[in-house]
Amino acid sequence: MDIDTAIQTLNTALYSQKPSAFSSTWVYKNTPSVYRFICKHIRTELNEIDWDTVTSKLDRPLQKFWHPRKIQKNDVYKNSNEVQIALGEYWDKRHVFLYAPTVVEWKQRDYISAVLARLAQRGNQYATEELQELLGFMIEKWMEHKPTIARWKGYPDDLKRTIEQCIRCYRYSGSFTTYLRITLIKAGRGLRYVRCSSLDSTLLDTDLKRIDRITQNMETGEIHMMPLNAYHTLSSESFL
Repeated sequence: MDIDTAIQTLNTALYSQKPSAFSSTWVYKNTPSVYRFICKHIRTELNEIDWDTVTSKLDRPLQKFWHPRKIQKNDVYKNSNEVQIALGEYWDKRHVFLYAPTVVEWKQRDYISAVLARLAQRGNQYATEELQELLGFMIEKWMEHKPTIARWKGYPDDLKRTIEQCIRCYRYSGSFTTYLRITLIKAGRGLRYVRCSSLDSTLLDTDLKRIDRITQNMETGEIHMMPLNAYHTLSSESFL
């Protein structure tokens, strides 16, 4: 048996028996030969059964029925070595979150994000931070080219919470990036567009820049924006 035969056998069994949900236990009971093949040949770099690879190769309508055992979350820890081992050769492919011109890079994104999400769910804070940073690069590109996601500009805290929620709730590996994109589109429908202006842009009909409104309280050190009317009066007086 090879991986293609195993996936086809599992597809056939799922279509035939139509379970409302399936897990590794269901695979073991209903297709034991497939289960044995997966246990022996489809493993992660950390030598764990790679169910993400299995579910991602199933026919798309079947992927949503995958309900794995809940990942046991450990106490929060940081382990960069675990992340590098888990990603293996994909450790040097992280640049695909900055630029992904072909389907090959898209699939690499999905693999990397799925691996990091699983480690983050177990409590590896380093994996969480690494994934959040990589996704940030990708989302920045999305906001430049996808109007449905551009409305997240101006809501960095809400965006961060949504990304964290996606990482925490990610269940099966159809495509993590697709799951994230659809979530951002749906969750962003209620957000108002926020017009983001450069601090170097001019204010009103003058040559004065917005950055000139930024002031600091010399006693407290607090930085804030000078009220527009006060700023306009002060700016007018400077030309007298």
